[in-house]
Amino acid sequence: SLVERPLEDARNRLSALARLASQLHPEKPLERGYAIVRGQDGSALTTRAQAEREARMALQFRDGSLDVVPMDGEVPPPSPTPPKRKPKARVKNEGQEDLFG
Repeated sequence: SLVERPLEDARNRLSALARLASQLHPEKPLERGYAIVRGQDGSALTTRAQAEREARMALQFRDGSLDVVPMDGEVPPPSPTPPKRKPKARVKNEGQEDLFG
């Protein structure tokens, strides 16, 4: 009991620290929809002034990164939307009986 109690306390403290460390991981917010803006050297950019000095940046999302180029306030034209497809007409197969009559 004299040995087990301090060990159990230490285990509990270590477990709590591990939970805290996982919550404070810099990539944890990515799971909630946020992105990390990284400069060309891979460092996180935290201000607009830092981003303005970069010629290229990368946006890091939960499922991967996207390379971007600043456009100095210009809004790019919207990407064209693909035309909607018409549903294919069903052709009744004369050689096969209808299951539902």
